[in-house]
This record gives sequence, C-alpha cells and structure tokens, in this order.
Amino acid sequence: MSDAMTKLKKPRGKARLLTGKCIACGARCQSICPVDGIEMSADGEPQIALDKCIGCLKCVKACPGSALEIFYSQEELEILAELAGQKELPEAEADPEELARRELVAGYRGVWVFIEQTEGEAARVSWELLGKGAELAAKLGVELCAVVLGDQVQHLCEEAFGFGARKVYLIDQPVLHHYRTYPYLDALCHLIKDYRPEVILMGATGMGRDLAGAVATRVKTGLTADCTGLDI
Repeated sequence: MSDAMTKLKKPRGKARLLTGKCIACGARCQSICPVDGIEMSADGEPQIALDKCIGCLKCVKACPGSALEIFYSQEELEILAELAGQKELPEAEADPEELARRELVAGYRGVWVFIEQTEGEAARVSWELLGKGAELAAKLGVELCAVVLGDQVQHLCEEAFGFGARKVYLIDQPVLHHYRTYPYLDALCHLIKDYRPEVILMGATGMGRDLAGAVATRVKTGLTADCTGLDI
C-alpha cells in the first residue's frame, strides 16, 4: 500500500551546452545562475559544474542563441515517463515559459544587412556584408533583406537590389540625415518589432559598433562582435 502511495518527485535534470550553438553573447548564463555553477571558457562558452547545477532553467531561458538545454539521466527519464503516464499528458513535463519562448523565437525569420551610409554614399562594407548575408540566407532558406536609414537615400535601395537583396526596408526622414544613436536606434527597432529578422549584420565600423550594441541591448538579444567569419 505504501509503495502504491509513494509520490514521485519530478526530476529537474542538469543544464548542458549544445555543441556549436554558443554565440558568445557576454556570459548571460553565468550572470543569472543562482548557484554560481557556470564558468566561461577562453572562447566565451559556458562550462557547467554538474555537481552544482540544480536544473532551474534560468540559464536555458536567458540564452539568446538557444544553446543550452536540460538533460536527464536514464533513471530520471524513467521517472518522467511514469509521471507522464499517470497524468495521461504527453507534454506533462513541458515548461510553459520555455514553450512560449520557443514559439516566439520561431516567429523570427530572415537575414538583414544594415546599409551604413554617410551623405547618401554607402559604406563598402555594407555591400560586402550583403554577399555574406546571401550565403547565410541560403543556408537558412530565408530572404536576404537590406535596411536603409537616412535622408534622401532612396537610390541606395536600387543599389542594394543590385548587390543581391531580395527586399529593402527604407525609412527616409530628415531626422536621419546625420547619424545619431537614438534616432537610428528607434527606427531600426521599429522595423525589428514589425518584421522580426533572425539575423542582422552590421559593419564593424564606428557607426556599426555603436548601433549594434544599442540594438542588442534594447531588444535583449545576443551580439557577436569583431567577426572574422560567419557560418550557420
């Protein structure tokens, strides 16, 4: 009788890194761990101390690159299966917040390239990034898009199409004539909110570094700086 009435405790598992997924976002997982169970490698990847990990999911939820997951031992998997059978719910162990996060991330598609310009003349690096963006878009099976911000810069849209963009997002306003962080930040984040790209490429210039950092902070996503190579 006592065995039949024994209440199984839901296992919490342990966090682990998915190989090749870390985008070196700046140790968000380490900063949020409540038990100081994560150290960062020289490459900026998390090293998880399994003896400390409590399976709280905080690092998994905080990771902008979906590079962390919870795994279970064979014994824990058997307990989960038994609990799921008792509840007759195939998704009994699914975390609602995690499912919502995955659904949100799945809604972002497309590779964008920010076309940096000064007085209507595009920076050469922007056209080079369109070439790299085309490779990434092909691997992901999504559209390659360009983003043009400025004043009287409609002609850059045609140039972007000539360099391979399938679509161009343009905001042409006098307030954007000269680069200033907040007007450009507001404009780009407005487009991100409405059209949801999964990847945005910017040149490693003074403008690109300033804007990329500001955008990543506002939309709460990862940022990979000073890339010498890009692949997915």
